[in-house]
Amino acid sequence: MTNAVLSAQIQALEELLGSYERLLREEPAPNHHLGAPRESEAILEERLREAQRTIEELTVSSREFERQAAMSQAILGSLKEIVIVYDGYERCTLVSQSAINRLGAAEGDSLEDMAQHFLMASAPSEDPWPLTNHLFVRALQGEAFVDEQAWVYDRARGSWWVSATSVPMQGVGGMLLMRDITHSKHRERANLLEELALQTQLLLQHVSTTLDIG
Repeated sequence: MTNAVLSAQIQALEELLGSYERLLREEPAPNHHLGAPRESEAILEERLREAQRTIEELTVSSREFERQAAMSQAILGSLKEIVIVYDGYERCTLVSQSAINRLGAAEGDSLEDMAQHFLMASAPSEDPWPLTNHLFVRALQGEAFVDEQAWVYDRARGSWWVSATSVPMQGVGGMLLMRDITHSKHRERANLLEELALQTQLLLQHVSTTLDIG
């Protein structure tokens, strides 16, 4: 239950409470010569007390919801990882600050619509994946995966490498975690080039030594 739903319920109960109070004010005063108050007045008073108790309980729930939501946002804001929590309707319900900065994500966005704005591939030199292979779409289909790597391109934000993990939650959506691994990918490529350069140098030395011997 969201805070908006709780607020709507509180408002509806407050309106109902006001109706009960008006009815009690308009109810004719009981005839004490006839004994106890009329049954309708007793019922209204009981309903009034029930409505007041429910409003108090919902108010407490609303405040607790706000506290937990603020805590969740504080935690998400401190994370470097891209975190997207989505519901069963494929809508983002919680997004980290990194998701906002790197993906332009916002609460209420459709994860499937977001997938349309990002090309993904195994490498910059490879053809982009079809939409069915897109990490966002695979997550929405309920697929669980860990440390899936992809090259991502967005015209507005350029390109980068990500490592993604999908955690589906049956029937209620799921969570997608993404880490920017561009730096480690560049370092990996640099190490590979250094190794190739060393192997080439050793090969040239071997060829030169063989020629000298000959």
